Amino acid sequence: MLKRGFTPIEPVVAVEVLALLALIAVPRIAGQTEEAATFSCQRNMIALATAESMYFAEYDCYKAHMPDLAVMLDNAPDLRCPEDAGVGQYNLAGTASDVYEIRCPWDATEHGSIDDGVVGWD
Repeated sequence: MLKRGFTPIEPVVAVEVLALLALIAVPRIAGQTEEAATFSCQRNMIALATAESMYFAEYDCYKAHMPDLAVMLDNAPDLRCPEDAGVGQYNLAGTASDVYEIRCPWDATEHGSIDDGVVGWD
């Protein structure tokens, strides 16, 4: 009668194959996660710049505080950089003139900035 089951070497080979696949997949997934966080941060800054422009069109001044932008963008006070780990809101610098700046709150990123409607990333 034949015994059914695996020989001792078969599970070892299966584990080695899975480990090799993990070594290939993990760095790719990690790189895509960083790119997605950068993309999300930049889209948040674009949304804030749009809200700043709409606020300026309505009230003839820019606002440097997120709650003030909630008039134009409901979730403005809640927008955060995905990589900031609780650092805080985006840095807004607005004046009564026609100048404003939006920067990512997380210093370690190179997510760029928006100065007077001009994006500062490639």
